[in-house]
Amino acid sequence: MSKDYPEKPLTPSTPEARPTLGRKCLGVLLAFGLIAGQGRADTKKLQVDKNSSEGQYLELVTLEGDGAKKVALLEQFLVLFPASNVNVTSWVYSELQDRYRRIGQIDKALAAGEKLLSLTPDDIDTARLNWRLAESKGDPALVKKWVDATAEIADRLVKAPLPSDPDEMKIADERLALARQFVRNTDHDGYVKALATKDPVQRVDALEEFLKKRPQNPYLDQIEIAEFIAYNEAGDLDKTLAAAERIVAHNDKYDSAMLFIAEVNFRRKTDTKRALALATKFIERSATATKPEDLTEDQWARTKAQNLALAYLIVGGIHFQSSNWGPADRGLRAALPLVADDQLRATILYQLGWANYQMQNALEAIKFYRQCAAIRSPFQEQAGKAVISIKAEYNLP
Repeated sequence: MSKDYPEKPLTPSTPEARPTLGRKCLGVLLAFGLIAGQGRADTKKLQVDKNSSEGQYLELVTLEGDGAKKVALLEQFLVLFPASNVNVTSWVYSELQDRYRRIGQIDKALAAGEKLLSLTPDDIDTARLNWRLAESKGDPALVKKWVDATAEIADRLVKAPLPSDPDEMKIADERLALARQFVRNTDHDGYVKALATKDPVQRVDALEEFLKKRPQNPYLDQIEIAEFIAYNEAGDLDKTLAAAERIVAHNDKYDSAMLFIAEVNFRRKTDTKRALALATKFIERSATATKPEDLTEDQWARTKAQNLALAYLIVGGIHFQSSNWGPADRGLRAALPLVADDQLRATILYQLGWANYQMQNALEAIKFYRQCAAIRSPFQEQAGKAVISIKAEYNLP
């Protein structure tokens, strides 16, 4: 089958060089300045009636200068006022989460964040802070839990309508920007992780699972190509063909899939007209084909020669089977210098001998038959006899 050289990048970095999912996305968010070092810059100020019991209590909290006592007062507030306004209770949990974080009580900070999210389920800042806290614990399962939670919130925020309130709009805009960036980075990480799966069958499964989770992602075309390559690696001819057909149905620039379809149709003798058209198109494009970034110059030269040889063989072979001797001769002649395998060269030389004999080019036929007879192959003896026969027929010395 054809050698594949996809027009990619499919993998922007090697699997070994990639951080874990959590650290990768966290690093990007830090780089964009999306994780605050202290608390939340976009949290609304606490609004509470100072004359109410809750307001008077919280005023005492703000006046308390001792950090440990302030934490104790905030904890007591939740006991004394379990039915307080959601916004007030959320503010208290937010304060507790941040204060627990600063004094190193990570488990309590995580619990406060989880309570806060039960009250404000779209609070992406709280989810990302819990994710950061999970990272500090070095717990992969906990990190995954909060990466997934942040991803779910980000997905909801991207799809949700913007609020009409001007004050809420500013907060929503900031969170929406974070959510969009997170979704992009999550998509990239999920795609690259699936693509790095070594076993080709498992790689397809991982890519399909990624598609189920993220059906609207920016890698749809690349996933189609990756599945085509994986099925080809696994040796599943029918699935490779189906994947190639899906690609060319909307992407006529991926020449490897086009050549694969041409080759299968040629070998199966099913739709030789289409095979001829696709192989001819491949040959026409080869002159302007650009080297993929992941191949060296030598690798590119070998791959290009192998695929071009295959395309010429398909063209020449189809014409040979149809007794169109002139086009068969041209296709096979073009393929010959690109083929290094002796057995394949012997086949091509024998066919060239026969095509030229049919066109009454006796000297050319003898030349090709002689070259074929010089190679140890199933055609060797017959080619030698053909030389003697043509000489006798044309009275040649």
